[in-house]
Amino acid sequence: MNTVDISKSQTINLENAAPSVSSLPSAAGKSTKFAPLWLQWTATIIAVVVVLSIGQYVFLKLASFKTAPPREDPKPNILRVETFLVEQAALDRSIAGFGTAQADVEVTVSAEVSGRITEKSQLEVGTLVRGPEILILPSGESSRKQGKIFIQIDPQTYQERVTQVDSLLEQDRVNLERLAKEEALNQKLLVQQRERLKTITDDYERTLELYKQGAESESTLRQKKLEQEQYRETLIRLENQEELFPIRKAEIESQRVTHNSDLKLAQLELEKATVRAPATGTLSEVFVEEGQYLRTGDPIARITSLDRVEIPVAVTLEDASIFDELIKSKQWPVAQLVRRETDLENPEAESWEGHVRRVAPVADEQTRTVLAYVEVENRLQRQPLRPGTFVHARIQAGTLSPQSGVLIPRDALLNGVVFVASKDSDSEDAANAELNVAKARDVTVRQTYQSFALISKGLSPGEQVVATNLDIVAENSLLDIRTVHSLDEEFLRMRIPYLKRHTPKSEE
Repeated sequence: MNTVDISKSQTINLENAAPSVSSLPSAAGKSTKFAPLWLQWTATIIAVVVVLSIGQYVFLKLASFKTAPPREDPKPNILRVETFLVEQAALDRSIAGFGTAQADVEVTVSAEVSGRITEKSQLEVGTLVRGPEILILPSGESSRKQGKIFIQIDPQTYQERVTQVDSLLEQDRVNLERLAKEEALNQKLLVQQRERLKTITDDYERTLELYKQGAESESTLRQKKLEQEQYRETLIRLENQEELFPIRKAEIESQRVTHNSDLKLAQLELEKATVRAPATGTLSEVFVEEGQYLRTGDPIARITSLDRVEIPVAVTLEDASIFDELIKSKQWPVAQLVRRETDLENPEAESWEGHVRRVAPVADEQTRTVLAYVEVENRLQRQPLRPGTFVHARIQAGTLSPQSGVLIPRDALLNGVVFVASKDSDSEDAANAELNVAKARDVTVRQTYQSFALISKGLSPGEQVVATNLDIVAENSLLDIRTVHSLDEEFLRMRIPYLKRHTPKSEE
């Protein structure tokens, strides 16, 4: 009981000591009201903006007291390049190619008649054989010398054939003589029969007159008439035989011509049984032995002439046209031949000299090239060029006149445009005035020769064409020329020269 009272008294005391705010009277005698939320946010943003503006103003004010550091203008981009000096000159052009030497004359001797080989001369590979030759006698007359005998085919059959045809010709001669005698006899009989017919005709006419007068009988007249008809029939037969004599003679003459032809054929076959060398050369292959039976067309030996060889070299259609023009004017293009391509510039290397004598009329449809045939006279060489040798060729293809254009490296071309280096005369900077400026120039390419291009329009001698850094060179780019290349320097860079300065023959 006491405890409860104490707590209540304490509670009452606390409430009396700390009265609540809500129970306190306001100053105006009313309750307090707060501002709207949007107005509070607007005031906050305005306060932040004002603070930032003041801070920026203070920062700029302080920055204005700082001195700016010294600055340098950027230097212009200067390209280091190499140029090519344009030069106009007469040039000798060469065409490079290759091919395999082959004999100009290579003959395979074959049997023209069949039979067994009864004799054989010394036929070995590498043996020199002589073909038919024309000899001039001291009297000035010419004489033909037959070639060397290779083999002898059994001639007995062909000799018998000649004898047989000779017999037929003799028979034709006898038949003609007999026919001539028969013709002469027939002519005599004709004369005699005509005389007899005339006599019996006169006798018949007299008998007919007597019969009409009644002095002869009818039986006698009929007998005379029968005799007249018999003589007339005999005369007709003799005349018919006389007309047949030219036909019989022509028939025998025709047989005689046929037999003469058969005799010539038999004699030819007899001659062909003795096989001789048809051309002068070296035996490159032998196919027969003594005792072997040959049929017509069987090969006997192959003869290869080393006096002249030719090399077919594939060239372009344009180069073939150049060769055609030179050949038509009797200017045979000279060709230098070597075993290895690098030997073309080695004067001590083994080499041969030839001339282009002809060009194939048809192009190869797959390679689009034409074969030019280089002929080499081995008799004029220090060492003969053997057939089957693979060689590299450099063929002279005429001279390019100075008026045809100027040469520049093909690498200096960009889609038909080149950059020419010229002085920057408009620059106000003294340092830049000493530099060159790239100027684009449209040019006309007349022809290309491997790493060179022949320019017919757009460039003049003495100008410098930019040859390097073309991927970054543009119009009006400043250039620092490090090296200027000449035409001779470009020629020296070629591994196998196909262009060189023209040297007149008087200076060679």
